[in-house]
Amino acid sequence: MKIYSIIISLSILLLTYFVSENNIYPYKKSGKWGYMNPKGQIVVQPQFDYAYNFGESELALIKKDGKYGFINKKGEIIIEPQYEKAGRFGKFELTGVYQNGKYGYINTKGEIIIQPELDSASGFGESEFAMITRNGKCGYINKKGEIVIQPQFDDATVIWISELALIRKDGKYGFINKKGEIVIQPQFDYVESFEESELAMITQDGKYGFINRKGKIVIQPQFDKAESFGESELAMITQDGKYGFINRKGEIVIQPQFDEAESFGESELAMITQDDKYGFINQKGEIIVQPQFDYAESFEKSELALIQQDDKFGYINQKGEIIVQPQFGYVGSFDESELAIIRQGRKYGYINNKGEIIVKPQFDSASGFGEAEFAKIRQDGKYGYINQKGEVIVQPQFDSVYGFNETEFAIIKQNGKYGCINKTGEIIIQPKFDDVEKYDEFILGVQYGKSWGIITSKGEYIGFTEKDIEQEGKKEED
Repeated sequence: MKIYSIIISLSILLLTYFVSENNIYPYKKSGKWGYMNPKGQIVVQPQFDYAYNFGESELALIKKDGKYGFINKKGEIIIEPQYEKAGRFGKFELTGVYQNGKYGYINTKGEIIIQPELDSASGFGESEFAMITRNGKCGYINKKGEIVIQPQFDDATVIWISELALIRKDGKYGFINKKGEIVIQPQFDYVESFEESELAMITQDGKYGFINRKGKIVIQPQFDKAESFGESELAMITQDGKYGFINRKGEIVIQPQFDEAESFGESELAMITQDDKYGFINQKGEIIVQPQFDYAESFEKSELALIQQDDKFGYINQKGEIIVQPQFGYVGSFDESELAIIRQGRKYGYINNKGEIIVKPQFDSASGFGEAEFAKIRQDGKYGYINQKGEVIVQPQFDSVYGFNETEFAIIKQNGKYGCINKTGEIIIQPKFDDVEKYDEFILGVQYGKSWGIITSKGEYIGFTEKDIEQEGKKEED
């Protein structure tokens, strides 16, 4: 099994390297931008005002004499610079362009699919459709550039959830399907998206209720306020200034009685307040933790929730048990991490979800992990990194540090210059550049003076030398 994993890892590594080998990357010399390959061979001579990285696209955006066009990886200009603005193609066959105050779409061959005559044009994102506006009305096009829903709505969303999109017409909200058919007539004062729920919140005459995907009102508008169900079986409502909860049948499961409340979300408990004190209830409406804290936060994606008492912070679990007594000057949320920030006095450390102090407070500042592998720490004005085991992998030594962002390296800053380190804390690119931009997993663009060069994630220069950096430095001094 281990050998199989190694083979897979090597295959991915070789594939990514092959992709890098067949790419070309922007560089800048004598005030103009061109492209070169990873071997340092110039593919496109410097001639552009600006040249963009290809990213996931087969075409890259270029700018010349104030106009935008596109170039391919062979260095051939596929679309002559002619547009005042242009979007990137990314993974798509169409992109928006702007000319003479109007928007249109072109394909990767440079053919105009929709003439620049639109007031606005959105990107496709992860949708099958892009939203357009013409004469102040919203409609949709598909990826072939065909107008599938004529501009007719006062407003619309670019997000399609379960085949439906929210629209507004004559001041009322409804929904359409992907055929352009109005599934739910615009009739509501306001509607929220269904998201992952079978019910959507609506308002009529200042009251809140819910509809199903067929547009049928299943919970009559009767509440002063309501929140969406989301993935929960209960939704929060208010009546006469008090908060309670209803189920998907519209039955009041927890009578409106609390001064404030938060939604259950994916948790078994919801935060409530009574007489300025915070506690927690379960989905039966039973008070599991009596309102007693000066402040509390919801559980969200964590097993523990933050509580505050007498200016001290601690944690409580979903059984209502206090796991960490309020004792810290500050605590952060766990989110999806094993560690959370704590502060004692003026120093920061980390605690695990069992309430054990993993890194005793010693840093001047610290960041949370979130879903990241590493977090930033600061001591004596310098930054480093710590992992989720509480091990300092990079001692605080840099003026600034940035996230790894799913790569094997992170950008650092020292004495006004940028470089890179790997996950073991080794400096792979010395901090000597004016700026750094990640092109892909193996290649970065680096600025030295007024020039930009290419460098590998191992610190190997491509198409320039130390002498070039020194010469640019002298130009800057002059």
